[in-house]
Amino acid sequence: MDALIEALPFLTPATKETEYNLPKLTSIPYELEPSEPVQTVDLTDNDNTPSSYPVSYAGEGVVSKGPLKDKSTVPIADMAGDVEWLVGVIDDEIGEEGGGGGWRDTVAAAIAGSSSEDESSEDDSDEEELHVDESLPPLPLAAPKQLKFSCKKDLLSTSQCRALIGNNPAIEYPFSLDTFQLQAVARLHQFRSVFVSAHTSSGKTLVSEYGAMLSIKRGRRAIYTSPIKALSNQKFRDFQGVYGAENVGIITGDVQINQSAPLLIMTTEVLRSMLYRGSDIIKDTETVIFDECHYLNDPERGVVYEECIVMLGSNPVMIFLSATTDNGVGFCDWVAGVTSRDVYFIETRKRVVPLKHQLYVGGERVTIKMGEGGFEVKGWEKAKMLVGKKAGKRAASAPRGGRPAWQDGGGKTQWQSLVRHMEKEELLPGIVFSFSKRKCQEIADWVASLNLNSKGEQSAVVRFGSELKSRLSDKDASLPQVLHTIQLAKVGVGVHHGGMLPVLKEFVEILFSRGLVKILCATETFAMGVNMPSKSVMFSEIRKNDGTQFRCLLPGEYTQMAGRAGRRGLDDVGVVVVPCFAGEIVPGEVLKQMLTGKASRLQSQFRLTYAMILNLIRLEDMNVEDMMRRSFSEFRTQKVLGDMDVNGEIKALREMIKAMEDRGEDEGMRSYIEATQRVARLTSDLVKFAMDRGGGDNVLTVGRRVAILGGGGLGVVNRAAVIVKTWRGEGLWVYLDWTGREGQGEGGAAEGEEGYVGEVSGRKFKVVKCDVEDVAWVENRTCKVDGGVLLKKREGEGGALGMGGWGKPSAKDDFFFSKSKMKPKVVDDDFFGGMKPKGAEASRGGGGGGGGKGAYLMECEKVAECMRGDGEVLDFRTACKGCKGDIGFVEGAGLLLDMAQGLKGLDVHGKPGMEAAYIAIKEVMDLEEKIKKLEHMSGVEALELFPDFRARKSVLHALGYINDSETAELKGRAAVNVTTNESLVLTEAVFQGVLDPLNPMEIAAVCSSLIFQDRRAAEDISELPSAARTAVSEMKSIAAMLASAQSDSGIETVVEDFVAEYLKFGLSTVTYEWACGVPFVDICRLTEVQEGTIVRTLVRLDEVLRELAKIAKVTGDAALFEKAEEASVLIKRDICFCSSLYLS
Repeated sequence: MDALIEALPFLTPATKETEYNLPKLTSIPYELEPSEPVQTVDLTDNDNTPSSYPVSYAGEGVVSKGPLKDKSTVPIADMAGDVEWLVGVIDDEIGEEGGGGGWRDTVAAAIAGSSSEDESSEDDSDEEELHVDESLPPLPLAAPKQLKFSCKKDLLSTSQCRALIGNNPAIEYPFSLDTFQLQAVARLHQFRSVFVSAHTSSGKTLVSEYGAMLSIKRGRRAIYTSPIKALSNQKFRDFQGVYGAENVGIITGDVQINQSAPLLIMTTEVLRSMLYRGSDIIKDTETVIFDECHYLNDPERGVVYEECIVMLGSNPVMIFLSATTDNGVGFCDWVAGVTSRDVYFIETRKRVVPLKHQLYVGGERVTIKMGEGGFEVKGWEKAKMLVGKKAGKRAASAPRGGRPAWQDGGGKTQWQSLVRHMEKEELLPGIVFSFSKRKCQEIADWVASLNLNSKGEQSAVVRFGSELKSRLSDKDASLPQVLHTIQLAKVGVGVHHGGMLPVLKEFVEILFSRGLVKILCATETFAMGVNMPSKSVMFSEIRKNDGTQFRCLLPGEYTQMAGRAGRRGLDDVGVVVVPCFAGEIVPGEVLKQMLTGKASRLQSQFRLTYAMILNLIRLEDMNVEDMMRRSFSEFRTQKVLGDMDVNGEIKALREMIKAMEDRGEDEGMRSYIEATQRVARLTSDLVKFAMDRGGGDNVLTVGRRVAILGGGGLGVVNRAAVIVKTWRGEGLWVYLDWTGREGQGEGGAAEGEEGYVGEVSGRKFKVVKCDVEDVAWVENRTCKVDGGVLLKKREGEGGALGMGGWGKPSAKDDFFFSKSKMKPKVVDDDFFGGMKPKGAEASRGGGGGGGGKGAYLMECEKVAECMRGDGEVLDFRTACKGCKGDIGFVEGAGLLLDMAQGLKGLDVHGKPGMEAAYIAIKEVMDLEEKIKKLEHMSGVEALELFPDFRARKSVLHALGYINDSETAELKGRAAVNVTTNESLVLTEAVFQGVLDPLNPMEIAAVCSSLIFQDRRAAEDISELPSAARTAVSEMKSIAAMLASAQSDSGIETVVEDFVAEYLKFGLSTVTYEWACGVPFVDICRLTEVQEGTIVRTLVRLDEVLRELAKIAKVTGDAALFEKAEEASVLIKRDICFCSSLYLS
């Protein structure tokens, strides 16, 4: 780059400095989207006379132009690109004379020289998954101008990547980057957002490290976010080693360290809070990293990702790190749309360390899948044979609780045997994944007697354990869980699950990362967050409870956990073992689906909360409707709308309507059309319902006269017709009254064929195929005709009549269906299945039977006679005796008679020219309906969550949180401070004075109900002081009141369920005693809740108490503020708030 600057005689030395400020949209003339950081140089002539217009590279090829008083600029970033473009821009702006004689040749030579050096570099990448075309041309300085942003999958050549990175990379690695890493790093140099999708332990973290360092070197800030605090703590320690302690800070709910650092680690919840507050930290941020972004699927945390992405907008570059996913491109398209930045999707399905998936059967491991290969059926069959042999020597394990034997998780002897086998085969360290805390602890205790550590390793563990205990009080250091965890670790066994004390989980993690824990028994959360691979992975079972049911692992879940096997640079292969401890093997189809099924999809968990609504009401540049419209859940709908010119479509439809105005307008005809449509819909519902119940023998049968509306697009209105045939799944054929219409015998159709037009006795008819929806109404007139004569049998048809195939009416669309007492009887989805063919003509079934032309004319005469005159509408109540017991059906049949009588009583019915007028005005009405749908689609009312938003807004208005102008009242301004629970419950408690009589200890006890989540724990308030018990009762009343308010506003809410969901008093007594100073070892005796859950509740309770203090500050309640502050101080002590081992 220096060579280039020296080649331009009109550049001043000062221009070698780089400007890294992110320009705003308002500061760059004619720019369509916010630009990227612009590296610029002065463009002055030989006499240092400034030119009059600037040129700046604003990202995606948008050139900004406008008057500038003292200088003009052109970017020098990526000048190894299109020389002609650069020459053209400078030529346009400074002219031939502005830069002196032959400056173009000098610039071209300088850039060409630089480019040739890059092209000569070797390609060190050994990645096999991504294939790049090394013949690609150099990158242009600016891409073609674009208006829309999307997911990009373009691959750069290695030389292009290196040209972008240059000779001074942000981080120099002692190894060659994999292709996917190189592609991502190069795009970061272009200020592009990237989504990196790769398997666990494949090196995704390198991309985030590089992106953060790139921002730091530019003098800007980077933010790294994770979904869980444990992962944030680990990354804080790891990144300090990469960037230096002075450059890394952390902000979580209870920890703030070095908040002014250029790299900040935080949870996504903290980032969201900063965005809602408009924190200055965000304004100075160039890069935001979203790690483990497959947490978007988490029902609780997923919405936080969406809020953050939407509110960040176009300013920062975003780096997304995710496990392999099935719809990453769609996610990137969404991000690109809401951030106005292209997002590069960079994916690799290749594992650096391939996995060997095996079944363990009686001391043997059998491979069922290797690397990227398919499921090995022969391996499964071999394992099945081994299981059979073992089962022959002993009785097969009996299934427990009705479960198949293959679901058995094994016992002590079996797990000891498996771990000894893995140790002998040098496959340790290993992780045993189990889906219950109890099973994790059981397996750890079983294998502890194997003593997997050497004496030297045991000494190291003991020393670290002593260091841990020195951080704790004497009583905390003697906690059974502390002593047991250290003892297990001494022999090389670790446990990691949510019931453990957080500091003990970190203790185990650190020992495992150093190879001092050989067997780690963990739950699924270990695979979802902490990045600690092993040599092998074992499963105690492959079924889990997902909160609603027990089911087998999904392919994505299995892949996430199995992916912990195989350490890059240490192992040639990672081994994944599924034990078969019982006398039955896991079914092959279960294993195949789990091992080879599709990766999990990213699915929106977006939902509205009161806190979100109140926060967005306060913002000036975004509202709730914007948030809903930009959410991932609305992406598909908004993408369709974005691809459409809705306004143009509406305008065109209006012009079409205007062109039809000369056809005339008749309000009476509009009423007739609407009435006809209602009659036809009700008729269709009654017919389908009757056929489903088996009571429709006499409805749509051969010889029945009906009125046809539409007639398969023939443009007829309520014309008489006679049914001559019905056919399974295809509809019915009729002889339609064609009198007054042109054509006879057109289309080449012969007598009795579909489309044939004939005439007999002065009545013209046409053979037409219809659907049941084409029947406007059914009449009580019938004639005995031979369908076999009237309609020729088509090639391949059978002979049976009475076979229909229309769908059942739904409760949503059918008013009488919901009133029915009886449930519909399903007859193979065949609504004509219950019809009984009548007479010989039915038995011939359309065979084009005998009798010749004379017989055909005789049957046509019968049809013509039946068509004459007017008929009465069929009373379904008498025709369908099998449905008489259904209240809804009977009411519907009666209503149909009234509606049909009213329809026939309208003036326009039967008048000459009625049919033409009906069709003309119906076309206008259809166009008007299309306009309404388009307007609705483009409006906020079409948003999926708009009804919920309207209802929640009604609740807030009714309870005084917002006023008529939809601005926040005092209660609303107070409620925005609550993010850890249902914000209205705590806010109402404050405004109703529930907490006023309580002391700090009692406030802590009552507020713990807002945080504690274990539904199985029984309510524990009997030992609380009377004032606290009274407050408990009042809190339940508040929750019940909120539930009722939701129901009144249209949100389906069960009061008891709402109260149980948001208030759980199972740890209230424990919390009270803890706030009173009782040691942790003693409060553990008061409950069966595990130690880790107690600590997690108390830590989150501290956040609630701080939020309570903020509410008190907003409302001016000094007494409550002091008590909330004191309660926070009282609970923040000892092991519950012991500092993280990663942070100290």
